[in-house]
Amino acid sequence: MFRMLIFAKRRQDLSYDDFVAGYESSHVSLVDALTRSGLHKEMRAYCRNYLRHDHALSTPGRHVDFDLVVEAEFACAEDFALTMRNIAGDDEALDRVNADFDRLLDPSRPRHVVVDEQDSVRH
Repeated sequence: MFRMLIFAKRRQDLSYDDFVAGYESSHVSLVDALTRSGLHKEMRAYCRNYLRHDHALSTPGRHVDFDLVVEAEFACAEDFALTMRNIAGDDEALDRVNADFDRLLDPSRPRHVVVDEQDSVRH
């Protein structure tokens, strides 16, 4: 298993609702289309977590400077690497991905980290 967390900030001119709607309608559809085309390897999990900075239980402050945490899980690191090479090597796909990101995300803020998951929930 290979899991990556992606931290992204929405563009300043997008409201929370417009950002969520835009990401869910366009970017999720784009990932689905790229997966169907074979450029994007099938993910085992693709969870999008939209942060509610305005919620009463959210900690205020500047330490959390992103609006979205994506959990992307692939069967193995090689599947992720192949996906990145495939998209980078296909000008049309790369243009579509970049245009979608430009429309939704602040380009100065993306961060990625690979994680090892430990689950301790007991039933």
